[in-house]
Amino acid sequence: MAYPFFSNLIFRVISAYAENTPVTFKIRFPGGSERQNRPGTPNIIIIIKHWFSFVRLALLGAYGFATDYTKQRIDVEGDLRYLGYLWSYHSSLESHLKENIKSQIRKDTPLVYLMNRWHMLTHLAWSYKQARHNAEYHYGLHPEFYFNYLGPTGAYSSGFWYEDTRTWTIPSA
Repeated sequence: MAYPFFSNLIFRVISAYAENTPVTFKIRFPGGSERQNRPGTPNIIIIIKHWFSFVRLALLGAYGFATDYTKQRIDVEGDLRYLGYLWSYHSSLESHLKENIKSQIRKDTPLVYLMNRWHMLTHLAWSYKQARHNAEYHYGLHPEFYFNYLGPTGAYSSGFWYEDTRTWTIPSA
């Protein structure tokens, strides 16, 4: 069942939010309707599978999007790098890079701020037992997980590139 009023309202809010973005995007709503921000082939298609995902987006921002994406309530077709443009694109052209970066970082929503503080309070390593639990939770995965990132040796590597380096085999030797 399509809800044209809600889909139009939501798309207007999203379009106003990402007004100056260089990305052409399309949003496919749970009812099957689609909206696109400008004519042309979209760089990215965001498929929302549940209406409640919009509530999560409004309350939790990027965290809500990431949560619904990992739980497969939102699907993305296209290059995920374009999603970063939608989330953080600003058209200001200031010359002071440090101040520019600080001003463009979006603040967490109040709910995300409280959730982060609660997480830190409940999971901070106050004791040896909690520290051990945290380490096992973060690093206690199967070795195959790490070999995907670290290669067949399972070791971190670093390369040093000199000015006269012409191929990748020289620094890796």
